[in-house]
Amino acid sequence: MHTDSLRKIAENQLKQSAGNEKHMTSIAGDLKLFHELQVHQVELEMQNEELIKAHSNLEHYQKKLTEIIEFTPNSYFTLNYRRIIQDVNLTGASLLGYDRSSLLNINFTEFINPEDQNVFDLYCSTHIETRKHQVCEVRIVRSDGQQLFVRLDIAITEIKKEFQILLILTDITLQKQIEDTQSFLLGNSWIESGKDFFATLAEYLAKTLGMDYVCIDRLIDNGLEAHTVAVYFDGHFEENISYELSDTPCGQVVGQSVCCFPREVRYLFPKDLILKEMLAESYIGITLWGSEGKPVGLIAVIGRKPIINTRSIEMVLKQVSIRAASELEHRQLEEAIITSRDKLEILVNERTAELQEANKLLKNEIAIRKQKEQHLKIAEEKYRTVADYTYDSETWLGPDGKFILCFAFIQNIKRLCC
Repeated sequence: MHTDSLRKIAENQLKQSAGNEKHMTSIAGDLKLFHELQVHQVELEMQNEELIKAHSNLEHYQKKLTEIIEFTPNSYFTLNYRRIIQDVNLTGASLLGYDRSSLLNINFTEFINPEDQNVFDLYCSTHIETRKHQVCEVRIVRSDGQQLFVRLDIAITEIKKEFQILLILTDITLQKQIEDTQSFLLGNSWIESGKDFFATLAEYLAKTLGMDYVCIDRLIDNGLEAHTVAVYFDGHFEENISYELSDTPCGQVVGQSVCCFPREVRYLFPKDLILKEMLAESYIGITLWGSEGKPVGLIAVIGRKPIINTRSIEMVLKQVSIRAASELEHRQLEEAIITSRDKLEILVNERTAELQEANKLLKNEIAIRKQKEQHLKIAEEKYRTVADYTYDSETWLGPDGKFILCFAFIQNIKRLCC
């Protein structure tokens, strides 16, 4: 409030409180000084009230700003020029997995993946020299060993001739995983390497999601059993097996979009020997839906540690499930075609064998007939020779009365008669 206006308000208040003392105005000097002191006192009181009100408003807005910074989705870190953490909000401490007090006076570079530390130092140095806003992407390591991708917005402030580095961290792990998964699915790396798609996918999921066990199953027997098409466990592939889905978390997956047990999964399914033997702690599975809207398979990922962020794993599984279901149906169709072809080949071979046997029998029968005809022809020639040199007469007549056979002796008689 302006000083002149404060003085006028003070004078008015003084006039109202001292209306019965107007007769004393004749004592000019002392009363004028007393009046000035009273006005000044009122001014000071009003200024003090304004200051108290402004201070209260400042504290209110400062509290609001602190709450906004503390609970904002972004992580805020304040560092000195040596990269030592001076302050951090709750989101930042939660991102790293530590208590806020334990992070103070720690070099922020210690939480950055060693391969990315030079990148961070370069961008900080560049910003100090140019004073231009810098953005970079690095990988940070949480207290539990999990690695996250973050985007760093770097700003520099100068207080009492000392530099302070303000970092704003944005978790982009999910975005990076989605981009990496899309690149994997579009890259067709398994074709170039000559590997099986499901084996490559199982290995990719284990390494990308940081899980110890990955299996991709095909459903059989109306979804009561499953046959693995790829199993990746502790860095190597296992033999494919068939197993019943009852009393397993995979049995809970079938028919659902996603089924998640972030902790203590082996205690929830005590009859599952695989979970028991590998000391499994967490499980996430997803159903593979066929083109007709029926479950055709499933993907399951299992870990020995609890899963903190299930959302990123679920997103990756949803991405790959469409391609995996398509490949599984394609493989089943190929197997059906091969089975039909094998059956047809067996039928063709059987029919061919039957025809060959019939042909063989027919050839034998033709050979026998030819042999019989040859024997008959030889006998006929012998008989004809005997008949031609005999004096007996013999003729064969057909049904129409014509000669079909007439021996030479009769033919000679006919010539003589003619």
